[in-house]
Amino acid sequence: MPDKSFNVNIYDLDPPDPYGPAQTPFDTAIQGACAQPLGDRYLIVSEKGRRLEHHDRWEGYYLLNFVTFEFAGPGRSAPETQAVPMGLQPDESFAHETAVLYDPETMLVFAESARGGMGPGAIASYFGRFANRQTDYQLIPRLDDEAGKRARRHQTIRSMTMRVAIGPVTEKDREAGIGVIKSFGDDYGAELVDIEIKASRARGRTLSLGNIWRTANSILNSSDTNNVAQLKIKGREHDDDPLETIDLLQHRERRERSLKVDDVSRKVPHELRWENLISIRQEFLV
Repeated sequence: MPDKSFNVNIYDLDPPDPYGPAQTPFDTAIQGACAQPLGDRYLIVSEKGRRLEHHDRWEGYYLLNFVTFEFAGPGRSAPETQAVPMGLQPDESFAHETAVLYDPETMLVFAESARGGMGPGAIASYFGRFANRQTDYQLIPRLDDEAGKRARRHQTIRSMTMRVAIGPVTEKDREAGIGVIKSFGDDYGAELVDIEIKASRARGRTLSLGNIWRTANSILNSSDTNNVAQLKIKGREHDDDPLETIDLLQHRERRERSLKVDDVSRKVPHELRWENLISIRQEFLV
């Protein structure tokens, strides 16, 4: 069997506002989900069926494996035969898996990134169902140390530039504020739309930092489903610093490995993906 690429993104669990309403700790919500029987772990999140399939604890952190249910999927074939349906029953679906590691000590989430799986927004929403109503989990993509720290310290942001690939407008697009952009480009038959938002020329003027980071976090949390190919901010921390452009998409912390596909199951077992999440966590925290 060939190898398969195993891609992992790294996220910070956004801590709750100490002056806001009391929120359920993330690990408490995870424990609540794990305590449910398999059928009760099935939830509709972002218009798809999701379920926590496997879970374990190892040295204080949580190992999780989700499945995402997909009604339509590929067929099966061989070199000398035509492709045929998989033979699923009407109440069965294709199951896309996503392995996750949560470290409560560092509040870091290491999540497998694959098409059809669970993105950070879906993971946060899923566990939000096992928390009180005031709870709003946010998984913020970890940028590489230097770029991330510089970007978050900017007190002045002069511009934000996005490149958006045209496609169906989703609820995530509307949340990120790019639904109108996609619709505009679609009217012209465009494949890509570039948009730049700029502050006025007056020295010291800045775009709204809160709105910029809400939009940026929503796009970064979409697990690439927004089809945003570029997300640049230009800004500086102090008025006498030179302006710096940082591409938030290019500076996300990612790890990639090549894993063996099991001959019988035709997938990478979740135990092997967990082992690699553990190894990635250890390397990242050195």
